[in-house]
Amino acid sequence: MNDSHLDAVLLFTSIAEFEARPNFHAELQLTADELDRIIGKYELPANRGSWALCGLNNCHREHRFGYVIRAKDGRETNIGHECGKREFDVEFEEVEARYKRAVDAQARQRAVTALLAERALLVARCEEIQPTMAKQSARYSAFRATFQPVNGFWLNLLKCAKLGGAIRAARQNSAWNPSKGGKEEIVTVGRFAGGAALLEDGSGLGNVITNDVLPWLRALDADRLTALDDAGMTTTLREAAARRGTLERAEAFAAHSSALLTPQNVAAMRAICDHLMKSSDAGHAEALLEKWVAEAQTAGVPEKPVRIHKDR
Repeated sequence: MNDSHLDAVLLFTSIAEFEARPNFHAELQLTADELDRIIGKYELPANRGSWALCGLNNCHREHRFGYVIRAKDGRETNIGHECGKREFDVEFEEVEARYKRAVDAQARQRAVTALLAERALLVARCEEIQPTMAKQSARYSAFRATFQPVNGFWLNLLKCAKLGGAIRAARQNSAWNPSKGGKEEIVTVGRFAGGAALLEDGSGLGNVITNDVLPWLRALDADRLTALDDAGMTTTLREAAARRGTLERAEAFAAHSSALLTPQNVAAMRAICDHLMKSSDAGHAEALLEKWVAEAQTAGVPEKPVRIHKDR
């Protein structure tokens, strides 16, 4: 275990770790005036056979939780978590408070280091997804504006998306007779990909990344973070998690919408018209699908709504 810094806060996981320290003494007589500080703590396995014996002032009390303490002359020993208060009274409470402040400071510093290290990666991911989101948001918004107004089509499209893109309908020419009871046979008549984009519309997340996530990440500063108290650090880490989640949702939407909006995939949605819609509504949906696919094949995925005359 590295103890290169005198004020480092150590966590021991076994008796062997602290007994191997060069200044460790299994037995040590100390007065309150001779006590310097706590250098680390330990938590031993629940099995009582693995517990330690207190090395302070002939205590020898068996314990699972404890501290390794240092005297002002550099000698060290281990004590049970209750022994210090019994032996040193008020003086130990201050030593323990200083140790806990050091633990908190070290935890904050680790959080700062981890957050600043992750910041560079998150900024790079944001910058990479921005152009993709701009393109996919325009494409998805145009697709939604094209098909959402069509009676029956959009609702059935969402229902199929909830089934993983499976288009399920009653088997044609089935021998099922409703008057005789039983259940109608339902089969998969088609399938499309990317349905998750329909269920969680992330088309606005690109703007959130540009106007919120990236500015917040770029404003992170090591000095400001280090100066935060526990409550401030907790708030900052929560805000970081929320923005990380926004980025992850944007990346997922970009991937799902890319899978959704391909000529072949949209053409597969024709099965919704053939099997799930009223014939009076299906004709207009079919015409829109046909035109959308044709435009996508010739000029690229439409970024503006596709329009046709409904009496076509």
